[in-house]
Amino acid sequence: MNSWILYGLAVYALLIGSNYLIVYQRLLKIVLQYSSYEQIQAEEVPPTFIEVFQIQIAELEAMGFEFLTYLKLSPSIPLSPNPTYGVLLCHPEYHTYAEVYFRHLADPANLFDVELYNRFDDGTTLLTMNGKAYGLIGDIPDTTVWDPYAVSMEYQWQSHCDKVREIGKPSRTLAIAEYVEDLGIRGKRYIDRLLERQQISLVPDKKKTQASSQPRFQLNWKFAWHHAIKLRNGNGKAAAMLKKRAELAKENPSLRVKVPIELEIEGFDRMQQVEQGSIKRGFGIWIFVGSLVLSLISFLPWFPNASRLLVLVAVLFFHEAGHWLAMRLCGYTNTSVFFIPLFGAAATGRKHDASVTEQFIVLLAGPLPGLLIGLGLAFGLSQGAIYPQWLTEAMWMAIGLNFANLLPIYPLDGGRIVDLLMFSRYPFTDVIFKVLAVALFLFIAVMDRTGGSLIGAIGVVVALSIPNSWRSARLVASIRKQEQSQKESDLSTQSKTRNKAQNPTQQELLAQIYDAMRSLKFSDLPFYKRYNLAKGSLQRVQNVRSRRFTRFGLGIVYLICLLGMPIAAIAKFGNALIPYAELGEFKKAKQQANRYQKKIYEQKLSLANQILATNPKDRKAYIDRGNAKLFIQDYKSAIADYTKAIELNPQDGDGYVLRGSAWISLKDDRNALKDFDEAIRLNPKNLLAYEGRIQLFYGQQKFPEALKAIDDLLRIDPNNIDAYDMRGSLRQMLGDSAGAQQDTKTAVLLSKQQGTDEPTQKSFLLSKIETANALIKGDPTDRKAYLDRGEAYRQLKQFQPALDDFSQAIALYPKDPTVYLQRGRTYITTKDNDKAIKDAERILAIDPQNIEAYGLRSQAKKNSGDEEGFKADIQKVIEIRKQLYQ
Repeated sequence: MNSWILYGLAVYALLIGSNYLIVYQRLLKIVLQYSSYEQIQAEEVPPTFIEVFQIQIAELEAMGFEFLTYLKLSPSIPLSPNPTYGVLLCHPEYHTYAEVYFRHLADPANLFDVELYNRFDDGTTLLTMNGKAYGLIGDIPDTTVWDPYAVSMEYQWQSHCDKVREIGKPSRTLAIAEYVEDLGIRGKRYIDRLLERQQISLVPDKKKTQASSQPRFQLNWKFAWHHAIKLRNGNGKAAAMLKKRAELAKENPSLRVKVPIELEIEGFDRMQQVEQGSIKRGFGIWIFVGSLVLSLISFLPWFPNASRLLVLVAVLFFHEAGHWLAMRLCGYTNTSVFFIPLFGAAATGRKHDASVTEQFIVLLAGPLPGLLIGLGLAFGLSQGAIYPQWLTEAMWMAIGLNFANLLPIYPLDGGRIVDLLMFSRYPFTDVIFKVLAVALFLFIAVMDRTGGSLIGAIGVVVALSIPNSWRSARLVASIRKQEQSQKESDLSTQSKTRNKAQNPTQQELLAQIYDAMRSLKFSDLPFYKRYNLAKGSLQRVQNVRSRRFTRFGLGIVYLICLLGMPIAAIAKFGNALIPYAELGEFKKAKQQANRYQKKIYEQKLSLANQILATNPKDRKAYIDRGNAKLFIQDYKSAIADYTKAIELNPQDGDGYVLRGSAWISLKDDRNALKDFDEAIRLNPKNLLAYEGRIQLFYGQQKFPEALKAIDDLLRIDPNNIDAYDMRGSLRQMLGDSAGAQQDTKTAVLLSKQQGTDEPTQKSFLLSKIETANALIKGDPTDRKAYLDRGEAYRQLKQFQPALDDFSQAIALYPKDPTVYLQRGRTYITTKDNDKAIKDAERILAIDPQNIEAYGLRSQAKKNSGDEEGFKADIQKVIEIRKQLYQ
């Protein structure tokens, strides 16, 4: 348990570290420039912007500010080719300037970015931001930056005034033109300070864009890392502020501002630019290597065998390399491959105008090559020949993983292909498929106790995506309905107009999407949810415009790839698969057998109760009753019976072995190990106790301890074929291929020499006799000790001592059918068939429906030449068996 807790903490630390790396990578892609400001007239500002600006202007004017002018600027971090517009106001009493801009990530409850400035006579400045100081790159020369993380404009203004009074310096007022010019000067000094401190460096000329003639800069790697830490640590405070503002907006809807569609599209373009920026070559290699190492560590609990783990990683990499190569051939940019700890690997790339065919090729290029190679190996390798273990594992992993990826289950490649070909046209089917996929993943997680946690985690991730899929389906359906209405209204227009309506640009499509969000009341969602919703909906709207014939043809190709695998498997392994056609009959027969066994054990339970009613100290009856309760899974009662048998005679190791098995069923490994160890202490040659320890360690996945337990067993029983087979499997799992091959050869050799799996270990049987002698000496009425010794004599082919012991056990309790059965079978071995028939008839006098008694008598009659009696007893066995199976 402690190891799993540590493992969970390690995974959590991994996720946190990954967040820092993502922020760090994005900071390395940031380009800085000298900012410039310009005073403009209202006519130069988009009317929708002016309308929205009036909301914040009115709030500031209520606090005593006066409108001065509109601003147009090129910020120090250019995130969009479009100009940035702002408003400049001044508070004449406090000599405070307010600059109002739209936030880069527009949100209805937090649309405006207001910065308050006071210029002091000594040349210094106080700047009060709101929820942004943690993201400020470096510092601004001669400027005190203050951030109260205010939930309202009123609180921000009050906090700024308090800070001005705290500084206590006289402020000054500038003319509008002088103030605008000073903004540019201060922006240049800000960049020069970063350069001077070597926090940024000049971007080489080859990276300049043709649209920009001024120098551009990028963050140095060391400073970027420090700033990434600052961003991650400060993000929580800003997020708390935004959450409070959102809660206030819920209580007072008037605080929400309708975001202009132009701003929505601008924010979308900015996010696209952030996401698609190229990864530095050296950093990309480090991401690949680092993610590979972390993935290897994360998979160790499930793949302790190093060679098998490496095969898995190789298969995953080959799969993602197929995606990556297809992306490169189809013109995708910013392509990369990396591993995802606990889940696998991923290939990423971007091409916003990728056709349906190109997307289909990219999706299919992952699973198809690996599947074909796996099937090629399956057909090419000769059956019966010996190949390296890693080759056969690679073959089956390539087939299994890639075929599973082709299944139409989201988020697998097959599910994404179905999404591409079907869900874009019928968007609500996506929701249905995801609901079914979640149900399937959670079912597997519940049923599979070994790897089900990972499957369950995938199911949770898919479940979290369903609300967004539902919104996307409604959004796409709304847009298609609008387009259909538009198409019908354009039937009388010229074809040129129709073509234009049917092929809008991406910006026009985005305008449609964001307008539909408003009508569906999705515009109140946080920015990132609106962005992801718009991105997914845009892709679907673009995909739905592909021709039906193209979709149909690609669908046929997908079905051929999906169904080709089962067809190929039948062609190759048809004979081996024939038994599975009878799987239903097998299950039915197994259920009948279980019912039969249950009735048999119920009879044994009843018999044990009868014996204990007359003799509460009959140790064998407690053992028999414990075995019956163990079969019906009443483990606690079974343990109680075994404990009673141990109390009656603590020197018999069999009771400890049986109780240990029951403890395993209750998952009480500690008590199970104590019982197995005690059984070995009592009899160091107790094979069952060693086998119990092996089972225990194997179930705990303590493979080194299991290996040691097998070694201990083989020292006692060096001809144990099963032990060599199990040790060979464990050695292979732990990467000891040479040792595994040697164990397999030894098991095959022993099997040929012995020709049978009957346990004839002489030393073990002699130790059983010694133990029974000691028990009988201590208690001459111990019926179980006579039976154990008699069975050991019988296996050693010392039949007369065996018969004597069975007879003594019968004398102690003459109503136990099992003892007569053991003695009768011994009589058959000694060819004393008449006595065997008498023992069978004694059993039938006690239990007239005892199948084993009829079987014993039929065999004795056949040996005596009584064919009629043999057939009659066999017919009786068949009739009773039918009754028990019903």
